[in-house]
Amino acid sequence: VNGKTISNEEIITFMKKNQKHIKNIQSTFFETTTVMAFDHFSKHNVDIAIIETGLGGRLDST
Repeated sequence: VNGKTISNEEIITFMKKNQKHIKNIQSTFFETTTVMAFDHFSKHNVDIAIIETGLGGRLDST
């Protein structure tokens, strides 16, 4: 966001907060980091985010 990467503290906070959900649904690394990015964008009031799809189609978590 604005040329800055997500901080280690934000990553740790996100993982601690969502650890139970990640484990329960057995989300992949890609799915987890995608949701983490969307959460990060939301917390930093991003107006527009350009998202590149990973897999495409109905199986794509983006």
